[in-house]
Amino acid sequence: GTIFKYIFNTIGTLFLVLGTTGFIINVLKVFGKKISIGGFTVSILLLWIGAFLTGTSFTIWGFLMGGERSPIGYHFF
Repeated sequence: GTIFKYIFNTIGTLFLVLGTTGFIINVLKVFGKKISIGGFTVSILLLWIGAFLTGTSFTIWGFLMGGERSPIGYHFF
């Protein structure tokens, strides 16, 4: 069980980093007037999957990503 926890947490952390980076880049593109709806969608999806895998929660524009659930993510093993 410990190896699966480590693998899923690593993948989840990678998704959180990629999603956060993509989200910041897309927000900066809005100021340059190059809006990419697909980029925002992929970034938010990566953030949601990362939150699911790691069990973390955060808020984007008032929407809770992750959050208190039982069980959180894959941690029901």
